[in-house]
Amino acid sequence: MEGIGRDSTNAWMDESKINWLQARARYSWWSEELTLVRHEIYWVRKWFEGQEEEEEWKRRASQSQEVGYKVYAKRKGVLYHSYAEDAAMRL
Repeated sequence: MEGIGRDSTNAWMDESKINWLQARARYSWWSEELTLVRHEIYWVRKWFEGQEEEEEWKRRASQSQEVGYKVYAKRKGVLYHSYAEDAAMRL
């Protein structure tokens, strides 16, 4: 029973330390990733909110004499508004 002693305990402890450090690194990485994704969603939402500004799209629609352009501008405003709402719900 000499083989089961200090050497095997040290090897087991070394392996446990390595596993613990790897798990800690994974946790840290995923925590950082979650923070980054939340910020990205916030930035995207803010961009969509800027794009959906009703006055800007009304201005673009009023500048055009073509019916198609007016419909396009109104549709873009609605589209960006729905994107902003979706991003806000996910945040």
